[in-house]
Amino acid sequence: MADAAGGAAGPRTRARPRHRQTEADSDGRPRRAPLAVVALVVVALGTFGALPRWPGLPDLVAAPPLDLMTDLRVLLALAPGWVTFGIGLPAAVALRVVLLSWMLGGPDRARLLFALRFYLVAAVPALVAAGLLYVASATLFAALFWAGAMVTLIVLLPLAALPWMGRPGLWAAIRSVLRGPRRLSPLLGYLGALTLLSVVSDHVPPPVILALVPVSAALSWLTMSALASSGAPGSHPTTAAVARLAGAALGLAALGGLAVLALLTLTAPGPAAAPAPAHPRAGSLLLVGGVDSRSGGGPLTLLDPHALGFTCAQVHYFSYVGPGGGAPQGQARCPIRTGAPYTATDTLRPAAMTVSAFEAQVRALPQPVTVVAHSLGGWISWDAVSAGRAPGVTGVVLVGAYPAKDVGYPATGSGPGTAGRGLLDLTAWLSRKAGFSVFDPAAPASADWLADPARLRQVFDRPLPSSILGLGVFSMFDEPLMPDGPTLPHAQRACPVPEPHPALPYTAQFRDAVNRFLDGAPEPHCPAWGTAVGPPLKHLTGPPTKG
Repeated sequence: MADAAGGAAGPRTRARPRHRQTEADSDGRPRRAPLAVVALVVVALGTFGALPRWPGLPDLVAAPPLDLMTDLRVLLALAPGWVTFGIGLPAAVALRVVLLSWMLGGPDRARLLFALRFYLVAAVPALVAAGLLYVASATLFAALFWAGAMVTLIVLLPLAALPWMGRPGLWAAIRSVLRGPRRLSPLLGYLGALTLLSVVSDHVPPPVILALVPVSAALSWLTMSALASSGAPGSHPTTAAVARLAGAALGLAALGGLAVLALLTLTAPGPAAAPAPAHPRAGSLLLVGGVDSRSGGGPLTLLDPHALGFTCAQVHYFSYVGPGGGAPQGQARCPIRTGAPYTATDTLRPAAMTVSAFEAQVRALPQPVTVVAHSLGGWISWDAVSAGRAPGVTGVVLVGAYPAKDVGYPATGSGPGTAGRGLLDLTAWLSRKAGFSVFDPAAPASADWLADPARLRQVFDRPLPSSILGLGVFSMFDEPLMPDGPTLPHAQRACPVPEPHPALPYTAQFRDAVNRFLDGAPEPHCPAWGTAVGPPLKHLTGPPTKG
């Protein structure tokens, strides 16, 4: 009877239970409507000024979990108080959970729980990445930016595929990702597409960035469709193979660029001795260190003046305390014969005080005076010289001095960036405890130079006196944090140097550029790759705050 009813003889097989798939649609594609709705909202908010129009705006419709990382950067930079941040953080997570469950097929209990677990897994590394990128944007500390970019990459590559694995639970999806990286090609392609979109965003007027938001949403949907376990039916095998190869090539090119930069960091040059010049240049050389420098310590103290055509008898080291009879030589190449002894903490003095100290020390030096200033020292030097407070100066060389910034924070009280300011305080405290840096966002120098994002542009928009020439030497590693690129509005620019910020004074490119500048020779044409590092990564920076 049973055999007859079954229509065939033999043992009955038990049907396997069918798990609820995380995808909603029968073809495995994520739904388009959620991304379209978010894109419209983002465009509307950007149009009416509720969201700043910067290269990171299209990332608000990025694939999970990059969308949450961007939310966190926006909250850190723009939330006007802790209450707003405390409400905005869970609200952002809840919104992303609902949107992901909607893209998976519609909010129901299973999909909501899946999306919630996904974002809870991503929340901690996302906050770490967003925090590093925000702090880097606010403090202009490139090492933190690169750390944040690497955390973003480490989080994005394994987690972005999880919602589209076609598994009934988060942990099953994680195990599936670990067992087979076949979805790496779409992710690499998406990584390359994001860098291209960032390049375009950096080169178009801010209003045009709004038009790139729907483009970003489309790229996100295509990537999630490719990641879905069912693939994209209807695509010809050859077309799919070409798309996978193109995506992999684009992404590998982006990863290869990061690998080259990492290699350059590991092989960065150190200070080296140079032969004494047969015919020294005229006048004096004033070396102005940056934050964390001290008497006898800091990158510029290790610079051999012979490489620039000066002797030790012509060299003077700027003191953040002011004029004095010199200090112990320490690690300096030359004896410190002028200026009062100072410590790293003294570099955090108010801008007005250090500019006055610069003026007083320059006036006492044999003329003509050539100034070579590193980082914070470049801001001080330009502020003094452009205001006509440095008689006898004929040339100013800025080494790694950022010419502009977009992300500020409240120096006191509350305002946009209150939560970010708390993160700055925590980062600075950890840095001081580790003995890495004396930086303090509440210090007078930090408040004067960094809190107001308009401050640096105001300083560098002021030209030098007509008799004084300027030169900017920048690191390619600093470019992502330069909103206007590695350029000075009223000075020559050397080709950006492919070495990290602290190593700039020891590079052959720096030495050659400064010597050409002092000899009156023009700078050579820079290859396009010299300014190619910043634009692909600017979408990871913090959103601009109003100064």
